[in-house]
Amino acid sequence: MTVLEVATDAHVRELAPRMRAEEAAEVFAATGLEPEPALLQYMALSTFSRAVFFDGELCTIFGVMETPDGVGIPWLLSSDAVERHPLSFWRASKEILREIRKLYPILLEYVDARYSRCISYARRLGFTV
Repeated sequence: MTVLEVATDAHVRELAPRMRAEEAAEVFAATGLEPEPALLQYMALSTFSRAVFFDGELCTIFGVMETPDGVGIPWLLSSDAVERHPLSFWRASKEILREIRKLYPILLEYVDARYSRCISYARRLGFTV
């Protein structure tokens, strides 16, 4: 079962040490921050952020930042739980993105060019890379 909750600092403390290595590297390259402070910063800059659980296990925290002209900048950072729940993760990703697009018809996503798995995921979700 998939459950979404408003993301909290407690969720960040749970997810940060379990963040996938490629994502921790991407976050560091983008911000110069380790996972926990980066997640806290992303949440603080976002119009909303949510924690996603599959079968009671925290899998991801995601949110959307907004530019002054209303463009949405979605972000998602995941734990090792994605590997245990790949189908749930994919289905939730598509459903959540549909909802985000209702709020932000124009989305801009930043991905580290070295993170090929994320680039593939973004393409499958319909982003132009």
